[in-house]
Amino acid sequence: MKQKNELNHNSDISQYLTIDSAEQANLRKLVADLIVSDDLNRPPIIDTLIGIVEKACPQSLKCPVFCDYAAVIIDSFMDYLLRVKSSCESELYHFFNWINHFPITPGTPFYPSFIRHISPEIESDPRVLENLNQLQLLYVFTEIKDWDNAYSLYEEIAKQVDRSILPLWVLLHICHVRILRHNNELKPFLNLELMLITESYSIDGSDSSLYFLIRWIIATKWQKQTILKKILLNKLYAKLGEQKSLNNAIVMFELFSLGDSLVPYAEKLNLQKKLIKFP
Repeated sequence: MKQKNELNHNSDISQYLTIDSAEQANLRKLVADLIVSDDLNRPPIIDTLIGIVEKACPQSLKCPVFCDYAAVIIDSFMDYLLRVKSSCESELYHFFNWINHFPITPGTPFYPSFIRHISPEIESDPRVLENLNQLQLLYVFTEIKDWDNAYSLYEEIAKQVDRSILPLWVLLHICHVRILRHNNELKPFLNLELMLITESYSIDGSDSSLYFLIRWIIATKWQKQTILKKILLNKLYAKLGEQKSLNNAIVMFELFSLGDSLVPYAEKLNLQKKLIKFP
C-alpha cells in the first residue's frame, strides 16, 4: 500500500554509514541516556559523545566522516522525539516562526504582531527590546556571513542574555552555533548543539527540540553523503504527517530543494502543492 507521504521510501541510514555497528549502537545508547539525563548527569554524557566524535574527526567539522557521526546522533534523537508529542505548541516554538522575517523593525508589516507576541517579556524587563534588536542584528550578520561583526556583537551581547528570557537565550545560541560552525570549532559546536536539543526538550518540549535538529540537518555540509540528509528529512516528513506546522514546512521545503536525482519531479510537485496551502 502506498504511504500517505510519498517520500517515505527509506528511513534506515545504517547502510550508508562508514561507522561500524558497535560504534553506532554506542552512540545511540549515549543519546538515549542524554535525553533522560538531569542537569548533573548531562555534561559528562555530552563529553563522552564529543570524545567519540573527536577521536574519529580530530578537531574538524570538515572531516568527511563527521557527516556519518552527525547523522547517527540526529537520527537517535529523532527516534525518541518523534514518538512523543508536546501537548501544545509553545510560545517558544511560535517565536521560531518570526526568525525567518528578521529584521523586524518599526514600519515593517510584521512589527505590530511581533511586538504583541513578545510583550510579556518586554513588560518583565524593559531591556528585552533593546537586546532583541541587537540579537536580530546578530542573526542578520550570520545570515550574510559577516563573521567579524557577528563575533564582535556576540561577545558584547552574550553577557546581557540569560535563560530567564528564553526566546532571547535561544536566539543567542542559534547565532553562536553558526559562528562556531564557521570557525570549525568541533568541540564547542557539538557541546552547544547537544545542549540546545536536550535543554529545549526539558524546558519546552519535543517540537522545539525537533526544530534544532532540523536546523542541524540543513546546515550540515553533507559532502558526498547527501543521501543521509534525504533519509533524515524523509523520516521527519513521514512522522510529521499532514500537520501544518513550522517544522513540517521547513522539512518539505528542504526536500523540495534537493537535487532531482534524490527527489524526482513528481514528488517535488506534490510537495509544492502542499506548501502552497500553508498559512
